[in-house]
Amino acid sequence: MTAEITPRVRANAHPDWLFKNVKDLEGEFIRVTGWLMLDTKHIPQTQRLPNERLNKPLTRSTNWEVHPVTKLEVCEQSVTACNANQGWKEFSVP
Repeated sequence: MTAEITPRVRANAHPDWLFKNVKDLEGEFIRVTGWLMLDTKHIPQTQRLPNERLNKPLTRSTNWEVHPVTKLEVCEQSVTACNANQGWKEFSVP
């Protein structure tokens, strides 16, 4: 699934959510909270209006996105504990 951290949400409430900070979360067990949206701009159209551009297909497994992300948490314990809703810590830069 794709998650997008938008600049407006990042600037207002989460100044630590910069690419240089969140890129280190790759491979970590994280929990993302936000709005679930279907990105229809990547679904091929069967019909188009005159002068309408083709949608650009993406190579991902789903067109569902969490956008915008409103909360980002990192598992501080085992995956089993976090699956039981224990051990989550809100992401922040030390």
